[in-house]
Amino acid sequence: MQLPELFDRAVSLLYPQRCLGCEGLVEYDDLFCEHCPERAADQTIALPFTHRLADVAAIYEYKGRGRRLVWAIKEGEPKRVRYILGYDMRALLSERWSETAFDMIVPVPATQTRLEARGFNHAQLLAEQLGRLMGIPVCPHALVRAEDSLTQHNLNRADRRENAELSYQAGETGGLDDKTILLLDDLLTTGCTLAACAQRLLEQGAAKVYALAAATTPSR
Repeated sequence: MQLPELFDRAVSLLYPQRCLGCEGLVEYDDLFCEHCPERAADQTIALPFTHRLADVAAIYEYKGRGRRLVWAIKEGEPKRVRYILGYDMRALLSERWSETAFDMIVPVPATQTRLEARGFNHAQLLAEQLGRLMGIPVCPHALVRAEDSLTQHNLNRADRRENAELSYQAGETGGLDDKTILLLDDLLTTGCTLAACAQRLLEQGAAKVYALAAATTPSR
């Protein structure tokens, strides 16, 4: 257990944690109480451009519990959400991709303007937590996002695909040749963002790209 988590656990003794579903009291290691829905199983997602991705999975559906967790990450709090999602992601990797040796984790990038306004990239926070637990290096500069790119949730599927292809570009890093990469994002909707990011990584020499999201929108 790492020092920041030990500190947060100590603080939780004085200020007990609250359930993200109903605000009831919970143990530090729990995000939800026994009265709230159980964790969803990991899911296989059918994506456009599946030839770009070796495989893709998500932990939660983006509703109820999954929606609250994603919004907690987007807001940067609480830290324990990152800790517990990190353990959930590690468990999924160990079960689903136990035979795969990942060389690095690449978070889906945010624009510099968004980073300055928010102070963090929530996909990178998740990537760093998982990287610490798995001992896998995180490479946040392998991809960059264009400043003038549109927000995906305002677009239809066709426009999302075109916008994603133009929005994500190769970063200023090398060393991706023959690497197996885990691409990580907080929310998966149509898959256009992951597909575009995977293509940029493959163009830089990556051998395989897998994708993992904290949550995915319900079956479309």
